Amino acid sequence: EPAEIQVIGSALIDDQVAELGDVDSAMIQMKTVSGRLVHINCSRRAVYGYDQRVEALGSAGMLQSDNPRPDGLLKTSATGSETRRPLYEFFIDRYQDAYRNQMNAFIAALVEGAPVSPSFEDGYKAQKLADAAQQSLDTGLPVKLEL
Repeated sequence: EPAEIQVIGSALIDDQVAELGDVDSAMIQMKTVSGRLVHINCSRRAVYGYDQRVEALGSAGMLQSDNPRPDGLLKTSATGSETRRPLYEFFIDRYQDAYRNQMNAFIAALVEGAPVSPSFEDGYKAQKLADAAQQSLDTGLPVKLEL
């Protein structure tokens, strides 16, 4: 459960974004109730395609989830270290399995009469978190959260 959020941002890529008083690049830091730290980098432009990666670091090791590729082949040779096939060009190609799984889970919950996930409460908390992030960006100060 997040307890505090701080956001900094800049318009580094698109002058029109700056003219609108918005940012196209941001860094978000959060601290959870238990003291865990979260760092998120955001950019409105990833010239190499839709990009979402995550890693978790802890005392027992690290977990990483990278962008999906057509295959897991990694080539290392004298002409290039760690050469891989390019990322999928379009986000639907990258995440079609995830979208299909989400839709199947939603339909299954409806058929079984089970609660759907994410819930209304999850959406409400996400909106409160987004509002606090905007407040931090606007003021330059960390914002305490009460979700």
